Amino acid sequence: MLVKSDIPALLFFNVVMIYILFALDVATTDQILSLGGYEINTLMAYVVQFPLLHLVLKGLVLLFIASVAVWSEEKVRYSGMAALLVVICWYGFVIANNVTVLIALCSKTGGG
Repeated sequence: MLVKSDIPALLFFNVVMIYILFALDVATTDQILSLGGYEINTLMAYVVQFPLLHLVLKGLVLLFIASVAVWSEEKVRYSGMAALLVVICWYGFVIANNVTVLIALCSKTGGG
């Protein structure tokens, strides 16, 4: 059973998971671009050309997400946790897609 003092630790764990997923997104996207792939999100197409800018933007987004999750958690128990889990699931799909694209690109270039 969870008690109120456990919530910040669980939120922190989920924020760390998002941090890892964001870093994997930046790394896999950079690899895709280096193998001749392209960014399908037109809003991010410019940003992903510069991995450091991409990482900084993801860091700012992570700060925003974490802040909203903590604020939300204080208002409604588990609401911040639910929001973080949605982001984790979404980026799990993003990373899976990126890995699939990388495998396809590597097989075309003979890198795999």
